[in-house]
Amino acid sequence: MATYREYSERARRRRRRQRLALFAMFILLVAMILGVAYLVVKVAAILYPQDEAPGDFYPVDSLEEVVEQLDPDFITVDPSQQPGVHAVLDEGPVQQTVDAAALVNPDHRMMALPENGRVDMVYFDDVTFLGDSLTQGIAIYNDNTFPNSDLAAWKGCSPMTLVTNQMAQPDGSTVDAVEYIASTAPDKIYILLGSNALVSQTDEVFLKYYEQLLDKIGTRLPGVRIYVQAIPTATSYETAARAAKGQDFSVERISRLNDALAKMVYVRGLYFVNLQEALCTDNGYLNPDFDGGDGLHLNAAGYRAWRDYLISHTAHRADNPYLMGSPYYDPAANEAWLNSFSSQTTG
Repeated sequence: MATYREYSERARRRRRRQRLALFAMFILLVAMILGVAYLVVKVAAILYPQDEAPGDFYPVDSLEEVVEQLDPDFITVDPSQQPGVHAVLDEGPVQQTVDAAALVNPDHRMMALPENGRVDMVYFDDVTFLGDSLTQGIAIYNDNTFPNSDLAAWKGCSPMTLVTNQMAQPDGSTVDAVEYIASTAPDKIYILLGSNALVSQTDEVFLKYYEQLLDKIGTRLPGVRIYVQAIPTATSYETAARAAKGQDFSVERISRLNDALAKMVYVRGLYFVNLQEALCTDNGYLNPDFDGGDGLHLNAAGYRAWRDYLISHTAHRADNPYLMGSPYYDPAANEAWLNSFSSQTTG
């Protein structure tokens, strides 16, 4: 029979083993918790790249609060002072819903004007189109486009040349681009630029001068509604031919530039028009049915598609001359527009 001392010693060893077992279980539990935490962090990094962890963005009540979350070096104009700053958010039956996350990682498709009903062609009678040879084609295919609009278009131009150079006129004279636009007294300006810059400029330079151009126009013509149109792509075969020459006309590059343009436009209270919806195929390249022959410029069908898209993608206003059949059609508004332009013509 075991003595008391032997019994006591066995009891101590048993308690020690129990404590060690409990301690081992505790260590294992801690290790499991740390492992799970590590997996959660890794999964979050995959699901929310570029530091977009859940909870980084919060609901905002105004565009000013959204702008406060952006890089202050990016914004060169006070958005609260721009006439259209709330138009895209608040105006019209069809509203855009752009939150802070979209502005940090913008997608031009989500930030573009939605379809807002078709307007009468009279809407474009006080429009000036600013652009390069693509915009010059509006005059060539006049019957398919905007016969009563003004053009400020120069072959080979880019935002940099429009900001820094005097532009040559057909008579041999030169003119400041923004002053020329001002001389047409527009109520609305549509801008399409980018194809020429893809060849000779970095994306950073292109975007820098595009900002300067928008700010220059906004300062010179306050209150004018400005529409910036997405840079169209080339056809797939022209994109490949350019790549063989070392020129990057890729769908991916142009998409990144359009994302940056959409953000630039939005924080200024202007309007972004995703022209690619009208001109490009599902794979992102220029529709070959609209190819003018060089893979970049448009034919008559392309200009008709461009025109029809702009007709149905204007910034909503109750007094717009919407066509009969549009959900926003107002006979009184149409009559007012027609009378306004009739008086201008007869006067």
